[in-house]
Amino acid sequence: MQVAEAIKKEIALADVNGDGSIEPAELSQILSHLFPQLSMTEQQAKTDELMTKYDDDHDGTLDSREVRHCLMNLAKKIPSFASESAGADYAVSL
Repeated sequence: MQVAEAIKKEIALADVNGDGSIEPAELSQILSHLFPQLSMTEQQAKTDELMTKYDDDHDGTLDSREVRHCLMNLAKKIPSFASESAGADYAVSL
């Protein structure tokens, strides 16, 4: 699976409410899947950091363009991103 396909799959799986954007809780789930070694505190800090960095329109969510940009940059840090994300399973309480 190519990185672009893996990113589409991550977005589709994480977008629990189906609104086409990723909310902080949904981004947190992506991070917990991609970086299971992060503590809850580290995961929350990273979620806040990424939302601040990539939420260009400051609406509190990442639209498809913003989340693609975010995940493309994260994918560079994870050599096996495409294969790891293929079986993601998310359960988010919104």
